[in-house]
Amino acid sequence: MDQFIDQHRITNWYIYVYPQIIDDTEYNMRIFGKLIYRNWLLYWQNVKYRYLCLSLFYFSMLLIQRFNGQTFSQVFYGVIQLDNNFSLPIIWLGLSFVPIMIIGNAVTELVIQQYIYVAKIKLWHYLASIGIVLVISNLGLVIGTYIIFWHKLGNLNFFIIYWIMNILIACLYGLISVIVTPIITLMGAMAVYILGIAINTFPLISQLMASRIDYHFTWTETATLSGLLILSGFISNHIKKMDFMV
Repeated sequence: MDQFIDQHRITNWYIYVYPQIIDDTEYNMRIFGKLIYRNWLLYWQNVKYRYLCLSLFYFSMLLIQRFNGQTFSQVFYGVIQLDNNFSLPIIWLGLSFVPIMIIGNAVTELVIQQYIYVAKIKLWHYLASIGIVLVISNLGLVIGTYIIFWHKLGNLNFFIIYWIMNILIACLYGLISVIVTPIITLMGAMAVYILGIAINTFPLISQLMASRIDYHFTWTETATLSGLLILSGFISNHIKKMDFMV
């Protein structure tokens, strides 16, 4: 059935290929799988050039650092700020910010412009499918990074926590960008990263640095994650009240 997908009319492909997405009144995993596939195609149409360019930059930087004998933990060591001496880890910032830059306005377009076509599907399910798409899009970076450093990770626990946190931050960025313009959200995310660099105990961002990571969640991290869950619920509720464009 997939051979009938019209690549030149990607925004309307599901009307011809999977009309049951619109007509089916009973939500099930089969429909959810098709929804993920549909959203992945739309997402990829938006990000493919950014993804290729930024991935080239990302892996080129990693290969350079790898050939210089560094481990993953050393590349993403970050920085510990000392009194009256601000240091900016350019390589860490550039590499860690890649997942957010890849997303750009893709999530905003998926929700504002594309949800209207499948509006019979619950918004929560639709947002969940987008979250899965974002995880899938990051798998290429995760697998590629692991291959480059597969016997020189430095610390496997840090590698796992780094990517969990990075993907979580990327998903949160995508959600916020729906109710705030993507460019403002991107600038806000950069400001948060800079603030995270400046403050040694900054929650979540510090978990992306091998020099600061705490493998035992503190109350600060727990409170931050709880706050993000509440914020996500608030944003999802706000999205329900938005006007969607055709």
